Amino acid sequence: MCKDRNHFLFSFVQGRMFFLCLCLLIPTIFASYDNRSDLQKLFKVKKNYEETKENDEKNIVWRDWEQLEKAGKWHKNLIKDWYNRAHKQDDAIANLLQTMIMFDKNGKPHMPNGIHPSEKESAKAESEDKHVYPKADKKRNFAEKVQLWEYGYIPYSINPQFNSTQTKIVQLGMNEFTLKTCIRFVQKDYAAWSYLPHNTYLYFTYGKSCSSYVGRIRSSPQNIELNPTSCFTKRTIVHEIMHALGQVHEQQRKDRDNYITMQWNNIADGRQNQNMEKLAIGSKDRTHYDPSSVLQYGLWAFSTNRGKTMSFHDRKLESLVGSSTGLTHLDVKEITLAYNCAAGCTNKPYCRNGGFVGNGCRCVCPDGLTGSECQDVESDSDCGGVATLGRVGYTDLKSPNFPNRYPVDKKCTAIITAPEGTKIKLEVVESRLNLKKDLQRNACLHWLEVRYVSPEIIGPKFCTPFSPIETEGNTLMIRFDSRFSKDYYPDSNQMFHLRASTGGATAPTGQTGVPPPPPTSFDKICSFDTSESCWMSMSGLHIVQYASRWGMTPSYGARSTPGYAYINSQTSFSIQTPANALDGEYCLSFGFYMQGTTVSIGLHYSGYGSVWHRSNPPGNFWSIVSISLRANQGTVLTIYGQLESSGVIAVDEVRIRSNSCT
Repeated sequence: MCKDRNHFLFSFVQGRMFFLCLCLLIPTIFASYDNRSDLQKLFKVKKNYEETKENDEKNIVWRDWEQLEKAGKWHKNLIKDWYNRAHKQDDAIANLLQTMIMFDKNGKPHMPNGIHPSEKESAKAESEDKHVYPKADKKRNFAEKVQLWEYGYIPYSINPQFNSTQTKIVQLGMNEFTLKTCIRFVQKDYAAWSYLPHNTYLYFTYGKSCSSYVGRIRSSPQNIELNPTSCFTKRTIVHEIMHALGQVHEQQRKDRDNYITMQWNNIADGRQNQNMEKLAIGSKDRTHYDPSSVLQYGLWAFSTNRGKTMSFHDRKLESLVGSSTGLTHLDVKEITLAYNCAAGCTNKPYCRNGGFVGNGCRCVCPDGLTGSECQDVESDSDCGGVATLGRVGYTDLKSPNFPNRYPVDKKCTAIITAPEGTKIKLEVVESRLNLKKDLQRNACLHWLEVRYVSPEIIGPKFCTPFSPIETEGNTLMIRFDSRFSKDYYPDSNQMFHLRASTGGATAPTGQTGVPPPPPTSFDKICSFDTSESCWMSMSGLHIVQYASRWGMTPSYGARSTPGYAYINSQTSFSIQTPANALDGEYCLSFGFYMQGTTVSIGLHYSGYGSVWHRSNPPGNFWSIVSISLRANQGTVLTIYGQLESSGVIAVDEVRIRSNSCT
């Protein structure tokens, strides 16, 4: 937790862009596949090194430029050297630079000099895309569900005419899935065919375009065709494999109009362009729209006049399109959900801040977050942190060593959470955002990344003042980096001072968000029996005030009261105390009712983790739990629960009062 609330978080101590594919199976709906009983048998067969290496999560790198920060790969003038070379748009440095938002003298945003996403290799591949519908599989193209690969197990073969470089690129693409998901590839000659209900295998071969079927087809081989002049990049291979797994493009989601506007007058064939149309039968849309996904088309895709073919409602997010060369966090989450990668896990952890349970039965956290529940930040020890805001409140974020110049070789992460339904506004205080820049190229050398959509989705990077930003949800994540260009030292006046606020809160002159002291006596309860709202923030719960009238189970509350809060579908919930509401000795008590085969409920104590947990239903009755605890300013208590089967979890009479339980 932060020890100095005044200096919270960062100062504790002081053309075209992408390609589509051969979408032979138009539906985007992932079928669920739960039967993994023969999975271990399948994995007993001989496999090459790509399949046999363990899924070492510590080796996962979500963005290619982050590799360059690692020991042995970093060197001086990383950004300057890119400008002194051929300005390759597919280079890791280019992917980093394009996520930076710079401003001209009139305040108009633009990318750093020399960055042209429409010139990426993926844009060239996009222009060669074709759709073909073989008669043999035409009926299959319009099936209600795409066919997934049983067990997430995919036999494959690579055209022996591929040269060594082309083969390596294909293997790098497959390795993205092996490392980050439960998908496994095995050479077809070693496949355990007797355990599979099909004889289909992926065949990577030459073609006139970059193309793939969507989902597993009935016939074999199932070709992924690659034009040798434009398709052999890791990004292209990953994109085509994602289609083969059953995924389709972001811009074809049924909810795409909430995020982007299609510029039909600029698009080849206009509304008849089947690469840009919404899919007729819809899409699952289980995860948030991800502008950085490999499945997001470029903003100039299929343009007839060099104009944009799609625009984001939030133009800041356009800097993220095309910046990923591999699977993003949400790409992996979607595959994990579709292929039930965590189906065999017992006592699954409760994952926060966009984390999810992966095939290792642990939380897969967005990069920058860590901990068994993704509750902590990956940050240098003297900066960064975790905090919560109430519905009206604020806190300041300052650079390390503020108000003096910040040090180099720092990487700081901060995450701030507000009550459910509350947005957080981030603004620059007195224009104090002045980080090291390359003035000649108009690029950031040190930067702040602002994730305001969700911790799961990378954010744009800034090194100069920006207009106030409001979060889409109730979470704000900020990352400061002076490590990538640690060979460039800031000037004496370079620092930052930001303010995160909720409910229109502002700091008086000379103050920086010091919260009022908590009351000396405390006794609050959420009974759910009246229309009065609970003083704690709630997420995922339904409230019924007269359960017996509606034939609900249970038919009454924890103390024979008429109402309670509950979930009765496969989802999760949380009840959380506001920040700075508690300071002293307290007794927390609440009633809970659980019914179902895979249910759990627990209590999370910020700074300590889970302090109480129950995963076995006690029976067809209410149970009461009382827990004595010590809280400091900033302590947040969270009652959480998860229901993964049919059943119900109900909570009632949540009470916190001063003094320990007797």
